[in-house]
Amino acid sequence: MTDPTSQRLPGGRDTGCTPLLVAVMLVAGLASGCAGRQVKSSAADPTATLEQRVAERWQLVIARDYVAAYAYLTPGYRSTYGVSDYVARETRMPLRFLGAEQAGVECASPDSCLVDVDVRYSARLPGAGDVQSINRRQERWLLTDGVWHLLPE
Repeated sequence: MTDPTSQRLPGGRDTGCTPLLVAVMLVAGLASGCAGRQVKSSAADPTATLEQRVAERWQLVIARDYVAAYAYLTPGYRSTYGVSDYVARETRMPLRFLGAEQAGVECASPDSCLVDVDVRYSARLPGAGDVQSINRRQERWLLTDGVWHLLPE
């Protein structure tokens, strides 16, 4: 016996999908489509999408989601260093990133910008415990195929 709420194909064949299951699959498909999205740069204001990409990457780094943050690196870097190399490098650092705020953007060309980021972090020091500080970092971001990527030092 088939479920009376299941969907039917033309010809009366049962798909086995209830409306609830169809809704769940639709929402899951939409959510997965947003994961790892690459926002294309707008010709009107390329720095707006750059600032968004910088903020998204730092949110991932703060959350220690280095696998997802890896996708924000330039294609050239990713072709040279695998994700496991990047994750290992990031997890070896003795710092815990707590926050990041963009302090400025300077573009030498339409596809290359330096972004100043004030990074708040905590470091464990022998005899002193956790010490918090803020450091300004300058990051080089490159526009590749309409998407901004970080070029790591």
